[in-house]
Amino acid sequence: MVTPAITVSLQTPVSALLHAIDGNRDCQTIAVVDAAGILAGIIPVDTVLEDLLLRALPEEFLSDVRDMERVAELMKEQQAKTAGDLMRPSASVEAGATVREAFHAIHRAGVRGLPVVDEHGHVSGYVGLFQLLLAWLEGQPPTSPSN
Repeated sequence: MVTPAITVSLQTPVSALLHAIDGNRDCQTIAVVDAAGILAGIIPVDTVLEDLLLRALPEEFLSDVRDMERVAELMKEQQAKTAGDLMRPSASVEAGATVREAFHAIHRAGVRGLPVVDEHGHVSGYVGLFQLLLAWLEGQPPTSPSN
């Protein structure tokens, strides 16, 4: 069951990511694409929200963080200016993947969902854990075109 993806360019300002998320709250991972429209990386929505909260409320946000490695990671993320600066390496689910294949890709990436890509690496949608469960219950491939 593929849903629409949140897709942004490498140059999209971090400040504009909140608007992109607001337009599709079912999607938990942002697909970052290059100038040719090929998937270049991903950004978990939680990373964007934490980054923007840290920028807006640094004292309040950091007061509960006790792990110094996490503080260093958050401070590095805060320096990001664009989606390209904030993104993680590319991870995706191929169109037509089985529930098992999609689940393993999502699990390996450590996120709640991933962009679905065609054979050329263009983003065609998004599949998350909820969509996988529905696909499994219905006995259909989660990323088939009919979904």
